[in-house]
Amino acid sequence: MVVGTIHRSGGIIWADLLGRVQLAYDREEDRLVLATEGIYIRADDS
Repeated sequence: MVVGTIHRSGGIIWADLLGRVQLAYDREEDRLVLATEGIYIRADDS
């Protein structure tokens, strides 16, 4: 089981999971950031 705290500031939600993985989502930019891998941008749905 991994336990971490989820934080929210404006349009950004992030969590630091035991200092190993940092995950954030920016609603305004529609970006998902996984600190160990990089930034993921949603492909255009059209």
